[in-house]
Amino acid sequence: ISSRDKNIVSLEDTINQQLNTIQHMQSEMARVMQTNSIKEKGLHRSHKKEEESLQGVFVALNDKLETNEMVYRLHIEELVSELEKLRKIVKRAEDGGFFLNHNCPL
Repeated sequence: ISSRDKNIVSLEDTINQQLNTIQHMQSEMARVMQTNSIKEKGLHRSHKKEEESLQGVFVALNDKLETNEMVYRLHIEELVSELEKLRKIVKRAEDGGFFLNHNCPL
């Protein structure tokens, strides 16, 4: 084999090695991309479930807050009504001559 033929064979071997390396890298890149895609889909599903769960918690807490607000409003209205009745009783008593010491704690 001539020197020229040896050089050609050597270059062909080098090209084949480079092609094999490139093909290996391409397949490795495809595998990594596929793995990342699977991970991203898993994360997306996980975040979506967590978001839905938190949305449910938010709705439940908001409903409870609204219920508590209504209950507190009713209690406040009852207290205002009772205080108004008490004010009228005290006013009648004072108008009738009963002296109430406003500085005396109950």
